[in-house]
Amino acid sequence: MAAICIILVVVVSISTYTNRKKKAITYAQPIFLYLLQVGLLFICIGAILNSTTPSQGTCTATQWFLLLGYSLELVPLLVKIAAINKIHQNARRFKRKRFKFKDLYMTVGAIIGAVTGFLLLWTIIDPPTRQSNMTLTDDLNEDGGQVIEINYLCASDSPVWLTCSYLYQFLLLTTATVLAFQSRNVQQDFNESTQLATVLYAHFLVLLFRIALWRLQPVIKATYVTAITTFILSGDVWQTLTIYFEPKLLDAIIPQSEQRNQHNSAEQSSRTSFPEQIRHAEHNSRISSETDQRNQRNSAETISSSVQQIRLNVKQKSKNSFETEQRNQ
Repeated sequence: MAAICIILVVVVSISTYTNRKKKAITYAQPIFLYLLQVGLLFICIGAILNSTTPSQGTCTATQWFLLLGYSLELVPLLVKIAAINKIHQNARRFKRKRFKFKDLYMTVGAIIGAVTGFLLLWTIIDPPTRQSNMTLTDDLNEDGGQVIEINYLCASDSPVWLTCSYLYQFLLLTTATVLAFQSRNVQQDFNESTQLATVLYAHFLVLLFRIALWRLQPVIKATYVTAITTFILSGDVWQTLTIYFEPKLLDAIIPQSEQRNQHNSAEQSSRTSFPEQIRHAEHNSRISSETDQRNQRNSAETISSSVQQIRLNVKQKSKNSFETEQRNQ
């Protein structure tokens, strides 16, 4: 599933670049959309690494890709929404406020740099490594002894690092939720509050699931934890592409006016029952038949009047000719 998500992210990225000059994509800021898509791609890669056999390299790389992925997805959204809210508030106060995109990009870069620094410290001081989890089962071996099941998982010696990672993601989601609520009255072309609320709600659920699985690792088999985590991470990327990017791409490819007309036509057609459609067709056919008959009668009357007119002209010419001959005699 994670591999399919990578393909979907690549397709969405190509579509975004192709329609980058369309109104829907321009208002959403293509550069920020590209950063979001890179973040989603990192999450997909992290999900794939999470599903592989644990090793020191894959354990460390998984945390890097996941934390940087969520940062690249959420931080640009935070910076963009905060800037839009600031512009909207100044406009209501009849003040003009200009933002330089360079400053926005520097803000995003500074936060991503801080996250990278945290990951470097984590990797140097207490990197995630493969650890074994032994469980005594009820099964007996050939010698009559109980079978010990060994599962391998990724973990650091101290849980503080992963706790800080989850707290940071929770802080990002909380801040994004507040900003999305504040932007509900922004102009419709820039208003993404509804889409963001749904995406953030799904992100909150995924984060809670990941925390719960982390705390239940001593109880649940590591293979089950790995499989469930990979599944929910892939589903998180899937819902983000569907809820946040799909409407923008549809609006860029098919303008909203055409979508509305198509929707109204389809809705009107669906509301009309089949018997009503038959009666409507019969009515149109009857009107068409009556129109044809009326046209035929009009054509016949026109021809008849033309013939009578020709006869009158012939009689008149004959009469005039006869009178002319008599006058000459």
